[in-house]
Amino acid sequence: MENLSITIVCNNAIDWERKLKSKISEELLSLKNESWLDENGLPITESDFLSRISLENITIHEDGEFEAWFNDGDAFWGHSINVRANINGTIDYCEIQG
Repeated sequence: MENLSITIVCNNAIDWERKLKSKISEELLSLKNESWLDENGLPITESDFLSRISLENITIHEDGEFEAWFNDGDAFWGHSINVRANINGTIDYCEIQG
């Protein structure tokens, strides 16, 4: 299953990155704009938010689960963004860590 999981994630990397970033925006953009603005900072748009974050690492587990780690582009002052999903397309959670 691990080799199949790796193949599925790698062959669809662009789609996965788009899907994961969409989940990050859905879960964390309002948090950014409500609680993580610099002093006198203005809310950022979804486009600006998504342009800041970048995929850094994917850990694929034998059971088809995987974790993707994103650089926050300083949106959350240097914290990492972690997303857990599976090769069936389910995204379990998205959170800030670090």
